[in-house]
Amino acid sequence: MLPKHLAICFDTEDIDRVFSAIKDIMVEQPKLGLPVLTFGFDKEIPAEKVLELLKFYISKKFLEENKIKISFLGKWYSLSGGVVEEIKQLIDFTKDYDTQFLNFVINYDGQQEIVDACKILCRQVKADKVDIDNVTKDSIKENTYSSYFIPPDLIVKTGEVPKLRGFLLWDCTHSKIYFTEKAVTEFNAEAVKKIIDRY
Repeated sequence: MLPKHLAICFDTEDIDRVFSAIKDIMVEQPKLGLPVLTFGFDKEIPAEKVLELLKFYISKKFLEENKIKISFLGKWYSLSGGVVEEIKQLIDFTKDYDTQFLNFVINYDGQQEIVDACKILCRQVKADKVDIDNVTKDSIKENTYSSYFIPPDLIVKTGEVPKLRGFLLWDCTHSKIYFTEKAVTEFNAEAVKKIIDRY
């Protein structure tokens, strides 16, 4: 069975090559049969750099032609005003697309995501909008950054360090995790296809 949601956490030794790989995977996404793709990084990359490379490798024309909806997971809304505005514009530009879904993890900490979800629920309990006995795993998921996406079936980590460092911490509970132990220079859509075939 093909994964419905594939998440890839890249090592960041060559961030330009990472985005080249992302473009390659996105081009093949329909053939690979992957409705949802999430891309993250093994250490925090400045959001400005992510947006710069995203615009360089993935044009609005490409997004429009392939009906790709882009989302950003993390506390991107707390970044500098210019970055937030660019992200909002990109989200708005792709909001009506529903053929492929592409997520980027920005300004993200897996533990903080869970803390933030719990804070929202605490406020709801305090305001008598939620009964404390009705707080469940599902209600926590509903308040995570990735609330509107199913958890990934498969998470792939590139590079020689076999650690996820809190990547999609709440959502990875039942995910299969595959460590490539290869540098991103060796990673492309063909490598993803081989991993999926083993899945």
